[in-house]
Amino acid sequence: MIAFLYKSDILPKVTLCGSVAIEGHNKHFKRKPLEYILYYIISGEMKIKEGKNTYLLTKGDTILLDPTRVHEGILTPSDVSYYYVHFTTQDIQELNSDNDMIEEQHIMNLVNKDNRCKLVLPKYIHIAEHNNEAVTILFNKLLSAYTQNQLYTDTLMNCYFLELLTIIAKNMAKPAPYVAENKHDLVIHILDYIHANCRTKLTSKDVEAHFHMNFDYLNRQFKKKTGMTICYYSNRYRIQESKKLLQSGLYNIRQTAEMMGFSNEFYFSRIYKNFEGKAPSKWMKQ
Repeated sequence: MIAFLYKSDILPKVTLCGSVAIEGHNKHFKRKPLEYILYYIISGEMKIKEGKNTYLLTKGDTILLDPTRVHEGILTPSDVSYYYVHFTTQDIQELNSDNDMIEEQHIMNLVNKDNRCKLVLPKYIHIAEHNNEAVTILFNKLLSAYTQNQLYTDTLMNCYFLELLTIIAKNMAKPAPYVAENKHDLVIHILDYIHANCRTKLTSKDVEAHFHMNFDYLNRQFKKKTGMTICYYSNRYRIQESKKLLQSGLYNIRQTAEMMGFSNEFYFSRIYKNFEGKAPSKWMKQ
């Protein structure tokens, strides 16, 4: 499986975008692009060969064509319509690994705060139906900004496109809101649950009730993938979010402890010191 690791704290630069509708017997021309190209199929079919791989693209599919490979079309009897975006970026690398390695990267992006600006972008993927509307809206915003050419158009286009890439990356990490069918999906769902409830002290009963599974089993699977227990990671994440509140200067230690679901400021200070090496009162005086 081919995917790309993109450092998303750097905006991509959109150079060209648009939409195309081709009637019957479509065949893409052969070329080796000078930049990255993203296609999103609106309707119909398109068949593209890139390197040794052949892709049959249908409604809702995306493909990311890259400058290292020659691609060419294969004659397809169907009509086809699609969006396209040409872009360049300073920080993208190929992940030519098996599915397990790429799934591990998704989990590390969630667990490690230093990795949260890294998107794992698939070479080819089908966009889940519940994401199609958001994808279409962003493409239309992107095309509208491109044609209007007004003040700050380039910045708007690049921001819209980054949001679009983020949806695609999330679609790859968790294709649909279904009950987890494998251990990778399960850990992703646990991480999402912890993040969504970071201002609450989660208990084992809370986790069991949400996932309808034994907590010990959930904890074992979580630790295998992340190296941490659910409780440890939950507290670590709550402390990371607490630091943001304290750094804002809007909340004192007691208020922050209450907002993050700690029973009192003394317990909060003890947990904070365990993770940060010093009490929040000393940290705030620096």
